[in-house]
Amino acid sequence: MKKKIFLIGLLLLTLTAAVACDVEESASESPKESPSVSSELPEDGGEKEEEKEPETGGDGEETDVSYTVTFDSDGGTAVASVEVKKGEKLTEPTTPQKSSAEGEYEFLGWFYGNEEWDFATDTVSGDMTLVAQWKKTDGYTKPFLPKD
Repeated sequence: MKKKIFLIGLLLLTLTAAVACDVEESASESPKESPSVSSELPEDGGEKEEEKEPETGGDGEETDVSYTVTFDSDGGTAVASVEVKKGEKLTEPTTPQKSSAEGEYEFLGWFYGNEEWDFATDTVSGDMTLVAQWKKTDGYTKPFLPKD
């Protein structure tokens, strides 16, 4: 039994040393370019979004940059993500539906952080997730089942 414990400890020590060597080698390599990431939270309290470096053509002008907009229906029917060019308005998707054993729900709108997204005026400036908000309606009552 002591021999097994000794061998397991030796194995763990060897693995730890190997990982430490890999970390040191990675740190000594020249850093590769990666997209910049914003360290600030949006003012609306939403999640941090990664900023993409602009793509430029041969003359230094920005080319078409697209961002992914994801829709979180918060328990409602699924809504597909879309790609939108930088600075463009988003087309409003089909309204999701939501119901459960506890009742029916009324769709209140798509929100980015604490603010409702205005499809008529708001423009896309980065990858983002819009979240559906719901209000429970009184149109459905959970059935009462009698005891035997």
